[in-house]
Amino acid sequence: MQDTDYVSRKFRAVLTEVLPHELPIIFTNDFFYLSLIEKNVPPALAECLAELRALKRSDQRKYAKPYEYVIRKDRGGSTFLGLMHPNSQLDAAEFYNAFAETLIAACGISPASLRRPTSIASRTTANRLEDYVKRGEADVHGESEPDTKELRNIVSFFVYRDINLLSKFFDSSMYLSLEKKFSKLRTLDISKCFHSIYTHSVTWAVKNKDFSKENSSLFAFEQQFDRLMQRQNYNETNGIIIGPELSRLFAEVIFQRIDLNVIESAKKSKLNYGIDFEFKRYVDDYFVYANDTEIIDLIEQIIQEEAFKYKLHINEGKSDNFTRPFVTPLSSAKREIHRVMYELKDTVDELHGGLEAEKFRFITRRVKSKTLESRLIIGEHGIGFHNVSGWALSLLRVMIFDLAKSAKGLRDIKEDDDKCGYIERGLHALFSLVFYISSLDIRVTTTYSIGSILTVLTTKGFDKIRKRSDWIDHFVQKEMIDLLVASHSAFYRKMKRSDAVETFNLILLGSHYLGSNFYDRIEVRSVINDILGCDISYFSFITLKFVFLKDKSKFSNELSKLNSKAIDFVKMEKSKLSVDAESYLILSDLLSSPDLTNDEKRNIWSDVLPGSPSNAKLDFLKTRCGFVDWNGIRMTQLLMRRRLRPVYE
Repeated sequence: MQDTDYVSRKFRAVLTEVLPHELPIIFTNDFFYLSLIEKNVPPALAECLAELRALKRSDQRKYAKPYEYVIRKDRGGSTFLGLMHPNSQLDAAEFYNAFAETLIAACGISPASLRRPTSIASRTTANRLEDYVKRGEADVHGESEPDTKELRNIVSFFVYRDINLLSKFFDSSMYLSLEKKFSKLRTLDISKCFHSIYTHSVTWAVKNKDFSKENSSLFAFEQQFDRLMQRQNYNETNGIIIGPELSRLFAEVIFQRIDLNVIESAKKSKLNYGIDFEFKRYVDDYFVYANDTEIIDLIEQIIQEEAFKYKLHINEGKSDNFTRPFVTPLSSAKREIHRVMYELKDTVDELHGGLEAEKFRFITRRVKSKTLESRLIIGEHGIGFHNVSGWALSLLRVMIFDLAKSAKGLRDIKEDDDKCGYIERGLHALFSLVFYISSLDIRVTTTYSIGSILTVLTTKGFDKIRKRSDWIDHFVQKEMIDLLVASHSAFYRKMKRSDAVETFNLILLGSHYLGSNFYDRIEVRSVINDILGCDISYFSFITLKFVFLKDKSKFSNELSKLNSKAIDFVKMEKSKLSVDAESYLILSDLLSSPDLTNDEKRNIWSDVLPGSPSNAKLDFLKTRCGFVDWNGIRMTQLLMRRRLRPVYE
């Protein structure tokens, strides 16, 4: 058991530290992780997987190229994210295994950091997913394979202090304490932080620059961290991959040293940290406190100077000043939106507690009223819906599940039929608000919220409603199609982005939870055909294949065309498989595809790799080499796990 626990911990980083949060819903490292910790595998069967591992861990490989893609950020901006080559992911796991404690120590020297690792997390967290099932929100584990039990609750490699999300800082006792102590606040932001980080600077942060240059070949924590970040990003020293938790920890090590340098430099001006001034930092966002504007000006200048030594720069356009009380338009708006949403929840709670007809007659009117009130609050304070959409959708999810659960015990009698109709109207009103909010904030994280809400369609309570009428199903179908068309228009037609994860996730959710009623619609087929007509990418390949596998006979021509494009791509890039993440991932998921025969897979293997594996070896490989949940069995569980894993803000 001890050996098994060690192996599980050794590779746990591939589940929690190396992937961006914003991914197609069906993408998972579960199979990768399980294949790494698997024991007692017959050598003859493991041979194919070993060859694939050897390919991507070639001794001749000096670097890897991540699969890069663009996602929408707040207020319509965008950012590039990077998905590491699996060889880089294994390098990262080995680094964590060797240097986890050192990494914690390197992130523990600054008194200003709001988000830093303080200890290694236990292998699993409390069984919060099981709690969802007990509350009737979803049958999370009903179809899960037995070997996934450990995966359900692994959400982080480290325990973090003091906060995991920036929004929690503004509601914390620390924030109030600083407000009591200081009358002025200035917020600062490092411009294009991850794009600007110079990887060698981590060695300067841990040691000094002269020592690092003179001892660059040492096998030390900082040299290994520097080398790891370079090799996973095409040997680039300027900039690091954006998205993985690993990158945030790399930045944290550097900022820890910058913080200390700022504090020491301020002492030369007889300014003492915690007395004359104080600052807090969340990754690359600074909050500077003092009682005198001149002191804040000086601290900002010192931060600029110390950051510049590490090739980083303050974004002068994102600086704001506040006087006590430190109430921003955003915090005011959030407070009012919280009030509005909880008033709506109180209404739903009343309905959940008792199904009096009189109460249900007012729910639609109440939802419309609260929607209008929310819009007025957003407009009045000049903030975007992205600032409140995640929280609002999460609360709406609770309301929808509670209301659907009310139908679970209804009987097939006239009185209960009327109650079911009231519940249906209530759900219609709540779903209307869900899709209204989502339409104003189409981001990848929004699609996760939509997906976790759509899981209500699989509950027993909703089955009762569906027996009476499929009105809600048709309404959700229409809204999902409208949202998909809007997303495709925004990202593909206007921004010329053919690799839009936002659009892909809407296609995946609609196809999985709504089936042919969704993907047979002409609007959806049009979007699918546009994507199929573009140059193939890894994300478009797995998205389209997932849909086509829902009905292989109906999509036989499209599936054949997609497979041919993927196979041609892999053949063309076969010399780069050990370096290029996209070509390696496409190869892996061709070999894991349920629609290709072993003869077809053997031909693919022979075209790009030496040898001709047997059927038994290919069958073994099929369940271990891929990165996609092709049948959707894990989709509900993956959505739940993304809810448990906090997103960096």
